[in-house]
Amino acid sequence: MKSKHAYFYIYIVIVVFLAAQTVHAQTVHVGWSAHKCGNTTICKDRGSKDWNIEYLSNKKIDSGCCSVIVNVNNTSAIFAFRRDSTYAATQYIEKINWYGHETIKEYKTNNGYFFHTIISDGGWMMGTGGPDVPSVNKAIEKIAGEIVMKGKIINTDINRVYSLLKQIGLGHFVIRSPNGDVGVAIYYGGSSRVNVFHLNPGDYICVPNSPSYYREGLYSKWGSDPVTAAVYIAGNDYWGLNRRNIIVYDTIVGENSTSVKIYATFDGGGLIGRKRGNPDNIVFLGKFISASSLPKIPTKKLLGNVTLTKIATISSKLTYNEICATSGTIVDQTVKTGKIPSQITVNNKNVTLNDYLYAASTTVINLNDNKKMNVTINNYKPPTNPLTITATGTLTKTTYLQVAQNIKKYMETNGRSPNYATTTIGKINYPSLIYT
Repeated sequence: MKSKHAYFYIYIVIVVFLAAQTVHAQTVHVGWSAHKCGNTTICKDRGSKDWNIEYLSNKKIDSGCCSVIVNVNNTSAIFAFRRDSTYAATQYIEKINWYGHETIKEYKTNNGYFFHTIISDGGWMMGTGGPDVPSVNKAIEKIAGEIVMKGKIINTDINRVYSLLKQIGLGHFVIRSPNGDVGVAIYYGGSSRVNVFHLNPGDYICVPNSPSYYREGLYSKWGSDPVTAAVYIAGNDYWGLNRRNIIVYDTIVGENSTSVKIYATFDGGGLIGRKRGNPDNIVFLGKFISASSLPKIPTKKLLGNVTLTKIATISSKLTYNEICATSGTIVDQTVKTGKIPSQITVNNKNVTLNDYLYAASTTVINLNDNKKMNVTINNYKPPTNPLTITATGTLTKTTYLQVAQNIKKYMETNGRSPNYATTTIGKINYPSLIYT
């Protein structure tokens, strides 16, 4: 009798967790310019004195900033970030555990928190620039972490970042996956560039806060050494007036770890005939590095080496009986406390609601084939934007099965629970999905 009740609980929870339709690739915004700046000649022309009259008078370019990726080969890549600002800010470079990965994070705290660069084990690298709006910067970092957790870059997530940049009127974001896929989002004054594509060995991209100044090509045009090339590419970006430090991350991915050499140089516009901006102090792994000790571009200073070790993914299995027990416990605790528990402990295993959702969905599919099997769970994340209202009603058994299949597919694709349930009776919100 207990088994029947547990099975009933699983079935009910599955109904309310009907997955939203898997998000397909979003429309790419290409309203940025007829000039793609995909070759060096065009971009150098854009840096001419006459062309820059309007550009130099625009106050928004104080928030210049620029990210560069040099894709050397399948195991080696360079990331460089240049900060542009009228004010000084100490740049902190720390080694942390970030979304399950050993990670190097570069950020500043003057005028509010703002992350510039994140380099994670396996070859993940990303950077962002824009106005000092900490809440938006943290939201972008959260999306970046979710992308890393999923293990792939999709248009949906890059468009989410684009929406945030559009809110603040200016900025860029770029992320590279270990296989060389890249997502780019840039917004400035009504112009935008948003897309996902693949970098081949030898390619580079230069991503500033203006889509008109975006550049791409072969890094060999700037030199045979990829680290030096990254410095020259960042230094020859014409977007940005008050140019400060360029921090360069030279990454090599091994089987179980990623080695990173970190360099720094002071830009100041030295490669493009400008003399604006000052160097900033750096705190590298707790060690203070004075701004006055940084060499001028193109000379660079080695700050140090960091090894990022791959953190083993812990994959847990739930038995059929454990899944049934979890289902019953969720219902019982919700009735007693009036609140849905955030996680349940079964046989010394901590089970989150999201992992339970995946396990229950899979179990419904298995039971339809008369199978009572173990289910592997993988630390699935909660929905990003759950609805506040919900629909109610009755669904058929056939619909239950389809719902379970949709949920399983969605979670395996996105690494998280759906935001809501799209059903024949309407959309059912996340809290109602947990307990109905």
